[in-house]
Order: sequence, then structure tokens, then C-alpha cells
Amino acid sequence: MHNSIIRTALVGLGNIGIRHLEIISANKEFKLVAACDTDKKKLKRVDNSVRRYTDIQNLLSNESLDLVVIATPNGLHFSQGLLALEHDSNVLIEKPICLETKEVKQLIQESKKRDKAVLTVLQNRYSPPAQWLNEILFKKVLGEIRFIQVNCFWNRDERYYFEGNNPHPWRGTAELDGGVLFTQFSHYVDLLYWLFGKIELLSADRYKLKNDNLKLDDSGSFSFSVGSNARGQFNYSTAVHDKNLTSEITILGEKGTVKISGQYMEKVEVCDIEGYEMPELQPTAQPNQYNGFTGSAANHKKVYDNVAEVLLREGTMVSTPAEALECINIIEQAISWQDENVLQLK
Repeated sequence: MHNSIIRTALVGLGNIGIRHLEIISANKEFKLVAACDTDKKKLKRVDNSVRRYTDIQNLLSNESLDLVVIATPNGLHFSQGLLALEHDSNVLIEKPICLETKEVKQLIQESKKRDKAVLTVLQNRYSPPAQWLNEILFKKVLGEIRFIQVNCFWNRDERYYFEGNNPHPWRGTAELDGGVLFTQFSHYVDLLYWLFGKIELLSADRYKLKNDNLKLDDSGSFSFSVGSNARGQFNYSTAVHDKNLTSEITILGEKGTVKISGQYMEKVEVCDIEGYEMPELQPTAQPNQYNGFTGSAANHKKVYDNVAEVLLREGTMVSTPAEALECINIIEQAISWQDENVLQLK
């Protein structure tokens, strides 16, 4: 790319799309030239100078773009991302990048064919506690890792999955949502891979803890190994009463113990390492808010700073599509482990 301004189109103007709209509008290295949403009312959220479309094919056929941002329901990420690549645009795709590993592989193949970038939104990597943890693991400050425990316990109830008396058009559906590991907890699966590399699943369970009309399970766990010595457990649920409880990771190492906790892993709760003094970290960004529900840290500004570095200055991606593939692979294994025996607890 030889331009100094990234000509950008935003596809999807829902809750997370609004966040992208704010960041794009505030960053002088991006120019929003077009927006797309099937809901004409949502298109009113963009400035009058931005061209508006209700069909992504029409948008791509009529615009010359450097970047297409995909902020639509999960199940549309693959088809829309692929279409943007086929129209010779770079793409930035909200998490999860896709719902199947074979789709991610096809995006990677097409991006290489077109010499275009596939960028992903995995903003929790920018959290100061996560970056600190990544650094001490890289430097082996904890020595040999022995055990890893991840707990993600959030609330997503009828207020999230229903509009009045009717089910939400895509939330909680297999086709467009994919389930809580994709929609709520893929950030923390990604952190697991980012911190420890390839893991091997040893077992997995899925179940419903709430008796509602959702077809998908809301809770589960999987156990895993890292290398030949370390073992771990990842527990997750959206069945917590009323509001999010915690997202946390505890690491037991040869030389110490570390625990990062909070609603979205925003604070270091325990740092007990032999001969090590905990440094002062930068403040963690506040969480994203979605109509009363709390999400992960609002680090989208840093995501766009990295996009500009990659597209304008040949910088390094903070999160690559190959890494996103590993994240989807872990989730795919965890949810397919017992497809025929999802427990319904009553």
C-alpha cells in the first residue's frame, strides 16, 4: 500500500460496529468512505459524507478500498472476509475470525494469493497484565510451568438472547453465533495459545446450566497439556446470575505463582515469584459495554494503531491469521468432543 490514508469500509453497525466507527473516525490514518448494514436505521449512525449500502457485494463493486472491517455476526465473517479479499482489499475481522478452521485456512490461502492482509481483532493481547505475563513467561521467570487454571464466568441471560418475547435474530444460534466459546470467551482461548503455544486437549465437557430456550450450551470445561510436564484446565460459563463474575488465569510454576483476575483479566492479584519484584503496570483500559453487558477490555484503538503500522509502514501484526487459526482449532476441538452428549442439567 502506498497511500498515506487507509480508505476504509465498515460492514456491520451493531454494538461492536459502533465501537469500530468511533475508533476509525478518531484516527487520522483512516478515512471511512463507506458503511454497510442490512438495517437501514443503523446506517443513520454514520456521517452523511459516508456512502451507505445494505449489500456488501454492491459496496465492494462500487468502492476502491484499502481495508474492509467486518463487524457482523460471527457466522458471516468467513463469507464476507473472503469476498473482500476477492475484491483486492485487506480485511480486519472481529473475533472470532471464523467458526471453522477450514474457513480460516481458506482466508489465509486467498490472502496470500492476493498479497493482502487478514488482520484480526484480539484486543486482550494489548492489556498490560497480559503483556506482562507474556514477557515473564518468555523470559522463564516462573521456571518450569506445572499447572494452568483459567476460569471465565460471565452473565448472558434472557436480556441478551431475547428481544422482548422473541429470540434474538442471531445470538445463541449455531449458524451465526457458534456458542459462548466463540462469542464470549475466544479472547481467553487466544490468550492461552498466545502465552503457552500449542496445547493438546485431553478431555472436554459441555452443558447447560440455565433452563431457557437457547439451543446451545452455556457452560463447559476442557483439560489440556502444554509440552510434556504442564497440565491445565479451562472452565467457562455464561450462567452467572445478573452480571459478570470473573475472568482469571492462575499459573503454578517452579519458581512461583501468578494470578490475573477481574471481570476481564484486568488486574494482577497474585505475584509471588522467587527473587522477583513486581513492576508497576500501565492502567488497563475499561471494558466494552453492550447495552448493559460488560465485555473485554476496550483496546480497539491499539488494534487500529497496529493495522496502520502493518498497512502503511510494513509493521508486524500483533495477532496473525495463523494464530487466529490455532485459537479456532482449540475451540473446534473443545465443542466437538462430545457433540452427541451435551448435558442438560435441571
